[in-house]
Amino acid sequence: MMHELATVAPYFVMPIGCETFVSSLDHVALVPHEAPGPVVAVTTGDEMRRVVAGERALPPADVAGARAAFERFATTWGVDLKSLDAGRALALMSSGYAPQRIGDAALDEDGDMLLLQWGVYDWGEGPSFEYGLTRQLVCQHDADDDAIWQLGLTLHYRPSPSVAAVGRGNRWCGTPLELVEFQRFALTAPATSAVVGVTPKRVALRFEISG
Repeated sequence: MMHELATVAPYFVMPIGCETFVSSLDHVALVPHEAPGPVVAVTTGDEMRRVVAGERALPPADVAGARAAFERFATTWGVDLKSLDAGRALALMSSGYAPQRIGDAALDEDGDMLLLQWGVYDWGEGPSFEYGLTRQLVCQHDADDDAIWQLGLTLHYRPSPSVAAVGRGNRWCGTPLELVEFQRFALTAPATSAVVGVTPKRVALRFEISG
């Protein structure tokens, strides 16, 4: 019942000693900063109940399956990744970070980190303002110790004077314990404000290994 009520209006569910829950990705940006975090979006009341009970709302995944797990999460929300705006991209990536654990990632060794980065870049096809969210993973069982997997969601915008004035920058989230501050920073960052609600010219999802 609480989930259904939260769905029809921008209501937030704040159980004592637990995350703040929203029932719409669009509600993440509306949660006041003083609310206990992190902010987690749930699609059903049962998901909310399981997290409050100390269980995870999403089944664990492994590094190799990180892209498929993220795409399933997006599908659950009815999200078309090709038509995301910055606000929903941030909500989708950040609210799935804590509940979706990657079992073979070396979390204590910076092996499961979240990165927000932005700026105007030109990779040979003309300048573009990029607003990107990346989940960076290091597999504990990878034969190559230097191998870094990156699941990146990048929104490309035309470099208008307003977005170009934002400059370049980034912000890391090292563990789920840092997600509260990461979300608060990202939701109020000038880069987010410059493009939120604006339709990007292109959205790219990539999953690749580097290092």
